[in-house]
Amino acid sequence: IEKKSKQKTKTSDLQITPANLDGGFIDKNTSFDFTVNIPAEKINSKFVKMWQLPPDSASKYLGVNRPLGFYKNLESDGLQYALRIDKQTLQFVFKNPPVEAMQIKPVNFKYDQVSTRQNEKGDSLILTLQGGNAAATDTLKFVAEYKAKAGLTTQPFADTLWLALQRSPFEVFGQAQQFELMPDTQDIHLYHVVFNGINDGTSYYLLIQPPAFTDVFGNQPDSTDFSFKIREDDYYANLIVHLKNAKKSMQFVLLDKNGIVVRELKTNDLKILTIKQLAPGKYYLRAFDDTNFNGKWDTGDFKKRRQPEKVYMFEKEIMLKSAWDTEEDWDLLDKPLKDEPKKKK
Repeated sequence: IEKKSKQKTKTSDLQITPANLDGGFIDKNTSFDFTVNIPAEKINSKFVKMWQLPPDSASKYLGVNRPLGFYKNLESDGLQYALRIDKQTLQFVFKNPPVEAMQIKPVNFKYDQVSTRQNEKGDSLILTLQGGNAAATDTLKFVAEYKAKAGLTTQPFADTLWLALQRSPFEVFGQAQQFELMPDTQDIHLYHVVFNGINDGTSYYLLIQPPAFTDVFGNQPDSTDFSFKIREDDYYANLIVHLKNAKKSMQFVLLDKNGIVVRELKTNDLKILTIKQLAPGKYYLRAFDDTNFNGKWDTGDFKKRRQPEKVYMFEKEIMLKSAWDTEEDWDLLDKPLKDEPKKKK
């Protein structure tokens, strides 16, 4: 009998990638979605944390694709950010991997020894302080000394840092955001961060740390963080369609430029169809006569001598612009299609 051996996977091969982030934004009233490229055997949501940031701190410390870290020397050419991830553990992420071991010189605390762990790329360093009074000190103040490449030369750096105890550094700038981590019901790699209280223009920060996801071999992705904002109201467009010859049984379908269904809806008002909060871009509109009121288009049945439900396609391409209401007129008895048009993949 052959035993399945544990597979060693490179940390760089394990990735967490945003799934619905568009230029640093997500739409209102949606979840933040991301994919993990390993099928997770274990999920520990305690290591997924999220903060809502006020506008002033967000503009100062938070930018698209720029990690937010609680450290004073924001302009350091060596460090990207530093975190205190528990009472005695510090994490440093560098712009360039240090060429010599980092030295920690405490200012307001003591420690006896330190253990160091580095990722494969060398740009992330985790230090665990042992002994002394670091665990009992609310805010650690120290100087981090190291050498790293800056351009074509190697330079010494001495960054003075203040790292808070237990409280996430991001809580200094914002407040913890309650959320629910939900695996997708169909895609084993996809996850949804569902949260409430969304205001347009609000900035958020999401931090995912090991062991949030662990595969069957014990492999775990490295720490990953995302910054994003909720789209503001003036980004969206509205579509108003004045109807003629509509029926109560009609179901309306809005498709994007790729033929993907964006909205499916009915209207009790047979003279006007209003679709709000749409992203700007190209759209197509169709309808079908849902004669059996089951909410879907039905093909014909030869044995029962039943014809397919009639389909109506709005002939024009609809172009929507941000902060605009676009109005169209549609006579639904004008050129109905014989069959349901095929969806584009």
